[in-house]
Amino acid sequence: MKKFLKNNLFFFGLIFVPISFIILALSSYIPGPKITNSYSYNEKMKFIVERNIQEPQLIAVGSSITFNNLNSNVVLEEFKTNSYLNLSSWGLRMNDSYLLTTQLLPTLKPNTVIMMSSPVDFYGSTIKYNSKNIKDFVDDKNLLKYHYKFFDSKYFMKRLVTNYINFNTNDIYKSLNYDRFGGVMLNGQNLVINELRWNQQVGFEYIWPAQYYYLDSITSFLSENGIELIFIQSPIRAGLVNDFFIQNIKKHKHKVDSILFKNSQNSMIDCIDTIWSDNLFVDFQHLNETGAKEITKYWTRKYFKDKMHLQ
Repeated sequence: MKKFLKNNLFFFGLIFVPISFIILALSSYIPGPKITNSYSYNEKMKFIVERNIQEPQLIAVGSSITFNNLNSNVVLEEFKTNSYLNLSSWGLRMNDSYLLTTQLLPTLKPNTVIMMSSPVDFYGSTIKYNSKNIKDFVDDKNLLKYHYKFFDSKYFMKRLVTNYINFNTNDIYKSLNYDRFGGVMLNGQNLVINELRWNQQVGFEYIWPAQYYYLDSITSFLSENGIELIFIQSPIRAGLVNDFFIQNIKKHKHKVDSILFKNSQNSMIDCIDTIWSDNLFVDFQHLNETGAKEITKYWTRKYFKDKMHLQ
């Protein structure tokens, strides 16, 4: 019996000790609780909880377009504030942004919401979650409790390793190397361009009409709570601008405009009225750091110019 116990203790030691060493070595990269099926979304929720920013003046909501194409430093400089939080994440559609605004903004209490968007944000939903879990997690701010509640050993170990990679570089598409406000700038010099992503077309045929209703619901919710919405139509790279794109983006913008202009508190900034050079992009619609700086300066200055004209 003693020999059996000794052998088993030795066996479990061989497994437990290396795993413990790995976890200890990567303790700074412990993944967020698996409250959704989206790795990026889980990490952003963890970021929100850890940062614990109290009532930010500005909040950015949206997909990777908002995540990568908004330059935080330019936003702060142009709005003359340090009170800013980027809530965006890969793959969020309008229905997901609606969840974030309705569930989290009553607690965060911003004055203004910024959403940089492309037609891709109106595609079908890809992320699965329980909205109550997200709100409870952000409200509780108890990482240990939610790690225990949603623990998945395979997910935990995989994301421990990917976090080590993704949190330490801006040279890859999957970078999660957040600035202190939650945005990520992609390196335009060292990032290896993926040819499929570079040549990808905007699939207008994949747009779900229901996503326009979610945008309408977002604007209604923000209006009811006295929150300004700044909606920025993000561009695609110059090499993909053709007659088909121009024809379809006009239809898309017309639908978006008809929703936004129901309320005078909303602002629509169109960045497709300018052709943006290919060297500002890392794929068909995501900007590199230089591109993000240029486009953020472009829309913020256009926004404040329009504001002055209205006064």
